[in-house]
Amino acid sequence: MAAISLVDETRTWFKSRVGFDAVEVPRDPSHCARVLEEGALVESDDTKLPKAKFYAGGALLMPDGTRAGALSVMDRKPRGFSKPDLAALGDLMAWGVSELRSIREAKKSEALTTQRGLLRDKATIDALTQMHNRPTIMEILEAELTRSLREQRPLGVVVADLDHFKKVNDTFGHQAGDAVLREASRRVK
Repeated sequence: MAAISLVDETRTWFKSRVGFDAVEVPRDPSHCARVLEEGALVESDDTKLPKAKFYAGGALLMPDGTRAGALSVMDRKPRGFSKPDLAALGDLMAWGVSELRSIREAKKSEALTTQRGLLRDKATIDALTQMHNRPTIMEILEAELTRSLREQRPLGVVVADLDHFKKVNDTFGHQAGDAVLREASRRVK
């Protein structure tokens, strides 16, 4: 049996497991919790547990020193743990840390991509109308004009202008003018 587990204040959670069905167990007297507390390899030739007599596990140490979880192997009967077994467990632990790092980096990358998209939107979208701002419209127009010339295809442009808009702001105030702009942009979309 084998497992990658995470430990919180009260429970040990088996995030990946082979050979048994438990998803979680109480933290105490969990061998995985002991692994994280000691930060070293824990081996028990006879755990006194009914379904797992042998246990060996080590902490999954991240590069920053964080003990992210434990990788454990178990057997239904008591047994010893040889040097080759220890080396294999070390290899599995290194693989587990590598997988956790990959997941962590993927989440960071996803967060950065989301943040970049939000910043791009903030830089290209007018906050009031939620439409492209003037510099972005000019970039799009230039790109489309270049493509139109390259492909020798016609290009059409529609421009909308609100006549006497200054009069709305002067007469009714900027809040009313903003409402007119929002409504006009909503109808154009």
